Amino acid sequence: MLAFLKGNPRYFCYWMATWLSEFGDWMRNMALLYIVMDLSGNSPFSVSAILFAEFAPIFLIGFFVGVFADRWDRKRTMLGAIGFRVLIMLLFVVAILSESLWMIYIGAFLSTVGSLFYKSPAPAFVMQFVPREDLKTAMSLRQITNSTMMLIGPATGTVVYMTWGGAWALVMTALLMLGSLLLIYVVKVPPSATPATEDSKKGKLRGVMREMRDGFVYSWKNLAVRPLLFTQIFIGLGSGLINVVEIFIITEFLGLPKEMLSLLVTVQGGSMLVGALLVQRMKSAPERLLVYGLLLMGVGLAGMVAYPALWVTMAAILVFSLGNSMLTIGLGTTLQTYVAFEYQGRTGTTVMTLFNGFMVIAMLTAGPLQALFSIVPVVLASGIIVVIGGAVCYYMYRVAHKAGMQPVPPPSQHAQA
Repeated sequence: MLAFLKGNPRYFCYWMATWLSEFGDWMRNMALLYIVMDLSGNSPFSVSAILFAEFAPIFLIGFFVGVFADRWDRKRTMLGAIGFRVLIMLLFVVAILSESLWMIYIGAFLSTVGSLFYKSPAPAFVMQFVPREDLKTAMSLRQITNSTMMLIGPATGTVVYMTWGGAWALVMTALLMLGSLLLIYVVKVPPSATPATEDSKKGKLRGVMREMRDGFVYSWKNLAVRPLLFTQIFIGLGSGLINVVEIFIITEFLGLPKEMLSLLVTVQGGSMLVGALLVQRMKSAPERLLVYGLLLMGVGLAGMVAYPALWVTMAAILVFSLGNSMLTIGLGTTLQTYVAFEYQGRTGTTVMTLFNGFMVIAMLTAGPLQALFSIVPVVLASGIIVVIGGAVCYYMYRVAHKAGMQPVPPPSQHAQA
């Protein structure tokens, strides 16, 4: 990894930018949670409302964002998205000073829109200066950033909020994002816009819809992407169930105080960090990492309720976290390896939207299911669903390889500084 970073200064700048961006996101997330709880008197409805505001854009405009992420210049789109998110931080400060929950909800919605425009072109942007043989290393480094921020982000965000208050936490978030913007700005890449065809230009909305449809067709016909589309159903359902009932593993199954959840989150973050370092050394193809990751995640989920002892649950989290790292790195590398440069945005948002859609469906049903069956069957069900997803993924990729699945040509025309 160190050799890769030394040999690719453009990726090093981008990687540093992701550290600042992720740190800012955690500070914002913790600040908004505490601000909403303070302004609403700890209202569960208000907390649900802010979560809805942060997820809604993914379903409402995610597919449209993918079209523009493929059509516009990738670097400029990312820079514009970061600048937009900085402005939203200032909107949050005004909302705090005026004690307006509605402004916070609107700001959360708009902030997610900015995040979509930032994340959607990122894979294609990275492909402009990272050779194909180094893509897995690049994804492993991104996973290290995510895991480390999961490890330290919540605690740091809480300390900043408690020490200086919500307004200053959000101002600091804006400064971190500006730093991220400057680092991405210095990454030199040639223009990467993919102009709309003359057919697509006829009627702006009709052109966007046509390009979006082309993205769906491409994703479905792509032998490497089609297994991902089916797999997201299982991952989304399993993730939605565990996201809701995780706290009850602590309180109901283990009989511990709810504050112990922070310990498990810390264990998960540390395990994912170690997992990212291990996965980077594995020689498996990215689609195999996907399969192995899903199987390990499913086993780890089920293992969390195998025996009512904290050490057993923590051991299961270690297994789950390793699988999670394999899944994340395998998924990102698979898309960058087998999806054409000009379809990266649309394919990525299609996969992401499918995952989030089924996750929300599962989250809505998790509470009633737990009330009906108790915590153990629900957690076991989430693990079984993910294992089934791994089996489906394995079978579909086996068929895809027999059908002649091949990597797409690298975007060599975009790779020069």
